[in-house]
Amino acid sequence: MALGFASGGFAIARTVLVPSLTSTQDPTCVFGQPPKGPSAALQVGSVSITSESPEQKVLRQPNTQPDSKQHSVLLQLQHPLFVLYLVITVTGTRTQPAGKGKEFVRRAIVPFQITFAPITLLMGTYIFIALGLPIMQASTLATFMEPPVIAGGYGFSSLQMAFFTMTTWVGIICAQVYGLFFNDQTPLWVARRRGGTWHTEYRLANTILLSILLPIGLGLWGAGLQHHLHFMVLALGSFLIWFGALLALPVCYNYIIECFLHNPVEASVSLNAYRVTFGLISVFITTNWQAAVGIGWMWGMGAFFIVFVDLIMIGLILKGHVVRQWTTKLSKTLAFTEDGVAISTKHDVVA
Repeated sequence: MALGFASGGFAIARTVLVPSLTSTQDPTCVFGQPPKGPSAALQVGSVSITSESPEQKVLRQPNTQPDSKQHSVLLQLQHPLFVLYLVITVTGTRTQPAGKGKEFVRRAIVPFQITFAPITLLMGTYIFIALGLPIMQASTLATFMEPPVIAGGYGFSSLQMAFFTMTTWVGIICAQVYGLFFNDQTPLWVARRRGGTWHTEYRLANTILLSILLPIGLGLWGAGLQHHLHFMVLALGSFLIWFGALLALPVCYNYIIECFLHNPVEASVSLNAYRVTFGLISVFITTNWQAAVGIGWMWGMGAFFIVFVDLIMIGLILKGHVVRQWTTKLSKTLAFTEDGVAISTKHDVVA
């Protein structure tokens, strides 16, 4: 930065103190006045003979004087400000840190280390199913609701589809309100009940409710489509699906970020990869999946998948600290948490 200010100051001072830099006139170029009078040009047939003035003759002669531009450049090179600029350039302070290549390589490797860490693999598997199936439900919604009744659908128009998707918004809003009151209070309550020491796995206590509601919602959705039940049954199933999904989203993300506190962005990006993958591939496998087992059992299998990953979540709640120690053995600087911090109580705050 100091070198930049010095360069800018030198340029301004040189422009002010050396006026010739702003001059646009060439002293070697002198144009004579055009000849006047009838003797200036004589017309002989079709040939025009023009008289030449003495000044024009001088211009046609080779210039034997030294080039004034070269002389001006030599004067600038000898100027004290230019010498000062060279001194500052050579002896200035280095502004770019050394070892940028190693830092670039480290930052490029960290996301892959977090993505394939044991704790991220387990949580990513849970996210892959628990958030992938709701994305699958949203992406295939129109294929089940808009076909006519005779074809097994509900004959919804575009406006009716827009109103039906409000069930998703209601589920999202309810999940946000629930999380506002319980996502932090529940793990803190568990920590106080267990001695006042914080453990990262206490955050996962909020997944118990969604582990019950999410498979119920998928079961209602599949049964409603299979037996062509009233669309309000499907609306209830859609509400439960998205209420459970949006309960899982902040809890799982906060947990993984607290497992890698020095790299929160890389941790969230890693979970995004797990979350989006199933939702993207579901569009390509839904048709064959439905043809193989039927529409009811397709969503029924999704409900059983949720039950399976619920077992993984129970394992993380009980033994997540052990899995995190495996990551610590791989990299102590990567797996940095606030595990073991004392939780303050209301009595401590008043005191």
